[in-house]
Amino acid sequence: MVNGTPLPPQFDYAKDTLDALLAKPGRKLGEHKMGVTANLDACGFMDKNVWVRGIADLIVLDDENLTAWVVDYKTGNNRYPDRDQLKLMALMIFAHFPHVRKVNAALLFVVKNDMVKHNMTIDQTQAEWWEYRQRVARIEQAHETGVWNPRPSPLCPWCPVTTCENHPKH
Repeated sequence: MVNGTPLPPQFDYAKDTLDALLAKPGRKLGEHKMGVTANLDACGFMDKNVWVRGIADLIVLDDENLTAWVVDYKTGNNRYPDRDQLKLMALMIFAHFPHVRKVNAALLFVVKNDMVKHNMTIDQTQAEWWEYRQRVARIEQAHETGVWNPRPSPLCPWCPVTTCENHPKH
């Protein structure tokens, strides 16, 4: 139970994993909203100067050991996990909780009872933010110019752009 909300019965099979997370020492924050400015300062989720937003399904802050766990629950398939989401959540935790020195992040695929993990330490934040800014700059440039360079991906068969050279129907 986080924030007074019990686990819905359809997720009973993941109860042991979720109980283990909740048994970790520290403050538990469920559905925690975070924002970060373009200067990488923590801000409110809906602040006017917010640059990136994120909602963590569960954060466990172990203030004594300067460690945090962040978990995002997924009900879909674990075939193509988005590890970038884990990196971004870790970066946002470092911004919002500057005393934290290590973040253990995970995507918890509750239907598959599988967990994809990623760990980050405070000394990695500058390089990770640089990578994230580069990614955002590529998207902004494509948006401004209207040029979206195709990139092959395992998800191509589900893309709505069937005229793309990488789409199987092309």
